[in-house]
Amino acid sequence: MYCIIGEINEVYQERYGDPYTDHYTEEVIATFDSEKEAKDYIKKSELKQTIRHTYASNDVYRKRSLLSNCVYARVEEYLEPCQPPHNPEV
Repeated sequence: MYCIIGEINEVYQERYGDPYTDHYTEEVIATFDSEKEAKDYIKKSELKQTIRHTYASNDVYRKRSLLSNCVYARVEEYLEPCQPPHNPEV
């Protein structure tokens, strides 16, 4: 079984007046039966062009995708019990 690991970037100020900073986290977004299905999901989720934001993370993936809040995604072998969505469709 394979999973998509999504990297999420939350952009915010620690305190009022401080500069906006990036805060990256990773999480398992979904699992798939094959590596090809996972890579296909990422490919179908990608926007043709990244939408840039000044005070928020950029939009890299389609809004209707499970990757919509992510700025990067990769496929890895999944060895834990299945809890995230399995074989989702965009």
